[in-house]
Amino acid sequence: MAAESPLREEKQPMTAVAEPVKSTDTLDRIRLIDVDSHVGEPADIWTKRLPAKWQHLAPKIVEDKSGKLIWATGDNLICSVHDELYARDFDQETQDAASQAEARLRWMDRQGVYAQVIFPNILGFDVAEFMKMDPELSLLCVQAFNDFMTDFCSVDQQRLIPLTNVPWWDLKASVKELERCYDLGHRGLNLGWQYEQIGLPRLRDSHWEPLLKTAEEMGIPVNFHIGFNSVKLEDTGFNSLPDLDALAFSAMNFAGNMRCIVELIMGRICDRYPTLKFISVESGVGFVPYLMDMLDWQFLNRNTFDKFPDMLLPSEYFKRQIFATFWFEKNIGRIADLYPDNFMFSSDFPHPTSLTPGDHLPYVKGPRDTIKSNLADVPEPILTKMLQDTAAQMFGIDLPPVAPSRS
Repeated sequence: MAAESPLREEKQPMTAVAEPVKSTDTLDRIRLIDVDSHVGEPADIWTKRLPAKWQHLAPKIVEDKSGKLIWATGDNLICSVHDELYARDFDQETQDAASQAEARLRWMDRQGVYAQVIFPNILGFDVAEFMKMDPELSLLCVQAFNDFMTDFCSVDQQRLIPLTNVPWWDLKASVKELERCYDLGHRGLNLGWQYEQIGLPRLRDSHWEPLLKTAEEMGIPVNFHIGFNSVKLEDTGFNSLPDLDALAFSAMNFAGNMRCIVELIMGRICDRYPTLKFISVESGVGFVPYLMDMLDWQFLNRNTFDKFPDMLLPSEYFKRQIFATFWFEKNIGRIADLYPDNFMFSSDFPHPTSLTPGDHLPYVKGPRDTIKSNLADVPEPILTKMLQDTAAQMFGIDLPPVAPSRS
């Protein structure tokens, strides 16, 4: 429904009545939900599940000429196992938690995390390699990964939350796979958005309507992880200072989802699917107020509402339908009251930028300690939304009561 007038008075930021509560006390009353973690694909994930016909091309771990472990399909090398997942030499318990469900739950218990939404590694960051496969094989690989995720999360279906990955280069197969996985208990869709770069229609194109409409009817969120839209550093020509350029490259990948949010709003995708929820994953949230201010200003300053009188202000679409995740940011408390219902916590476990502590990482704190350090100034009602309530509603997580704290 369109706003009465784009020139109406600006809404005042929500201000919680409660005084800020010490995070250490608040966290005892919150079930922390991590909406961006990753699973390390076990070595037999595809060889175990693909038909004999495709075993010779099934993605598997091999050694290259230097002895380095590499994921490969046939003679095509995909990515380094070490660089993709274990680049920080985590201890064995943490490495086990990357690919074993029981070990993951033990790691979560140690870190005070109640539930995790789980994204892929290879199928997220190196999905282009699967597009090069025979169409039948690529579909079987996606299905095999989704079946693995179903099995992985079945160990505790309330704490381990699977998302459906689809072969989006085949739209009919994508819709069918989403329907299949929804019936298996998957609670969201993992999707990319810069399809025009590979010759497919833009996300705003009606081409994608069968998939987006299906997700909307299911009531599940569409997740846009930065991994789908990243490119390899060596392909950018931006590597003259390897250590510094790697950091700059990561930061630019994170910021890339700003453009995704703009496409969702200005491409009128939010308009066409008004009840569909979109999540910008591993992008951070600090940019959101500036981006919304800028879009609102451009919309009003150019009298855009004259041509599109049925549109809401961009910031209103964001508040209604779009969510973003944070993990390391220190200044969340200054903006949390602007979008109290739109921010969710993530850890990025177990990637190099994650909140995964280790003996060799003196600066890195775990999820709870990071929250205590960074969010102590956030009032408890807003903090509870950011760490628990919004994600629980988004992914259908039933929260057990928290045991009363001992005085």
